[in-house]
Amino acid sequence: MKPRQRMSKKRFNSYGWPLAVGLFDEFQHAEFLLAIADIKNGFVYPRTKQGEYMVAIGGKGPQNIIVYTDGNYLRPVISRVMLLAIHDETSLAIERKLIYDIERNGEKIWRKDSKFRHTYTKNTFRYSDYRRRVFADDPNSVGKRNGG
Repeated sequence: MKPRQRMSKKRFNSYGWPLAVGLFDEFQHAEFLLAIADIKNGFVYPRTKQGEYMVAIGGKGPQNIIVYTDGNYLRPVISRVMLLAIHDETSLAIERKLIYDIERNGEKIWRKDSKFRHTYTKNTFRYSDYRRRVFADDPNSVGKRNGG
């Protein structure tokens, strides 16, 4: 049975979609839920200018996934997911800090004119926004319906 078939529509639309469409595995999804509990208990995660939490997860591997969430303990919502194709923690820490700084300043990383996008090749990161159904690994594909 596919993950989408095991979850309610409400759960799928709020925080289950990355698991259902294959962006997360079960370990990464569990790590996200633990991060939500950490937020409730006062752990400080970086936030965007709009107030979303940016949670780095990795499951059993490096923390190369950044999840954008409202941090609500009872009904968490994942608005966006960024997958970084970097696998060593030192480089990941540097890139995550850059992303956090850009987001904290209010710049939209996924825009074609973003400083971040100009710096990286299409193989470095993949951005997913379920609400707009964007699964982009290429600056030219942002905004097109070319995935889930």
